[in-house]
Amino acid sequence: MAFSADRMESRRAAGDGSLVVTLRSLADFKAKAISWLWPGKIPLGKLTLVAGPGGQGKSQFICFLAAAVTDDAILPGGARAPQGTVLYLSAEDDVEDTIKPRMLAAGADPHCVKVLGDIRLKGEEQAFDLESGFAYFQEAVRLMPDLRLVAIDPVTAYMGKAEAHKAADVRRVLKRYADLAAERAIAVVLVTHLNRGTSTNAAERTTASIAFVHVARASFLIAPDPNDEDRRVFTCFKNNLSPDTSAFAFRIVPERIANPDANEPNDPGELETSRIEWEPDAFDMHASELLVKNEPVSGRRNEDAMAFILTQIEDGPIESNALLEAARAHGIAVGTLKLARRKLKERGAMRAYLQGGEWWVRALHPDRAQRN
Repeated sequence: MAFSADRMESRRAAGDGSLVVTLRSLADFKAKAISWLWPGKIPLGKLTLVAGPGGQGKSQFICFLAAAVTDDAILPGGARAPQGTVLYLSAEDDVEDTIKPRMLAAGADPHCVKVLGDIRLKGEEQAFDLESGFAYFQEAVRLMPDLRLVAIDPVTAYMGKAEAHKAADVRRVLKRYADLAAERAIAVVLVTHLNRGTSTNAAERTTASIAFVHVARASFLIAPDPNDEDRRVFTCFKNNLSPDTSAFAFRIVPERIANPDANEPNDPGELETSRIEWEPDAFDMHASELLVKNEPVSGRRNEDAMAFILTQIEDGPIESNALLEAARAHGIAVGTLKLARRKLKERGAMRAYLQGGEWWVRALHPDRAQRN
């Protein structure tokens, strides 16, 4: 059989200049194994998507990954990530009072985690976005020769003028970043939220265009266990590179850490924050199981439980365990209480927060509790 050349190139005049067409045969490419940040789950040189409802640990997960990359924290399953530096883009959390304390609690080396600042062009500053800021991003990557992980949280906040709901825009914007990730063997993790749909197909539940799922080579869901709202499950719903579909579970636990920046008399010597605590064993749980609407009690009982919670917190905050004990004494089942709390938080009627190493609950906008 006759073989053509491995590389062919054609040049001809076009209306606005010369047209160059280049063809390469597969024989001209070098076959190689896939490299991993987290074996079987998060690849190096590719885009990975992590989706989930708000407040369920996606950003905490990024802090854990940073610890794995910068200080050799052991990944679930016993593997270790290649060591290097991390570039973190966060549009929602404050660096000083949230991101840094969480990173320290997770065990990350703060010297090895970099935060991308605003673009300064011709003496003026402007916010970075993926559409217009590629050259700036490329230069930041060049300054970090041992970069192993980039996290963009959430990716939809950085789309600039591109339409995050349009597949063509998403593919166009992300292609250059995917190419750069491949060139530099960087794991790029894109964080996103879920939409308000009811589908149990995780790909259809991701915010904005489903192209974010299609462009990513692996996609994961972080969501509450339907049977235990304090237990979060990390599971895959798409992986083009590995057959591994095992899930892992974690809880977000309070953590008190020494404040390394307590240099002034008024600076606290300790900081209250939180971190991920993984369960040791993998298990099977499909993403669809996490998205099934959890309605273990009748609507009437749920309404009664929400009204009970609002009554308990109307005069001030209450510690979560005290609320649980009061609910039990009132004849409210644990499952009913958990579902009622979740609904009140989703509607903005109450919030939970960490203080003194304990979780507390307080009223936020009680008038929103009756919203359908």
